Amino acid sequence: MGLAAVSVVHPPAADAQSERFSLTAVRFPLDVTDAKAGMTPAELRAYVATVFLAGQAHQGRPIQRRLLERSVEGLAFSTSIPAPSFAEVYALRLQNRETVVLGFKFRSDWRNEAENLITAIAGSLRECNVNQP
Repeated sequence: MGLAAVSVVHPPAADAQSERFSLTAVRFPLDVTDAKAGMTPAELRAYVATVFLAGQAHQGRPIQRRLLERSVEGLAFSTSIPAPSFAEVYALRLQNRETVVLGFKFRSDWRNEAENLITAIAGSLRECNVNQP
């Protein structure tokens, strides 16, 4: 699909077994999300949940968070791969009509700390045009 993706983990440089928290961001270009032939936000969330976060979207439940100063529908689920974890996935439609899907994944024994991190990240997100001087 020509995706651009990045993942940040805590603690830094942790392997999959020892990471406590991760943020994965996947950019989907307009031709993948075009309303006529592309994937819906729900399909994008399911794709990222399965491919990037080792989850099964059909076992998830709806969730909402405030991201980019608006309420965004998401998907919350649990997974046992590589360790018992919870995850939340959100599809954010940008002003240029491309979509970035954010996936937060955290160990089940790190839920309170993860909630604080997700709240801080959600509150600090801003959309900017990288092509402006």
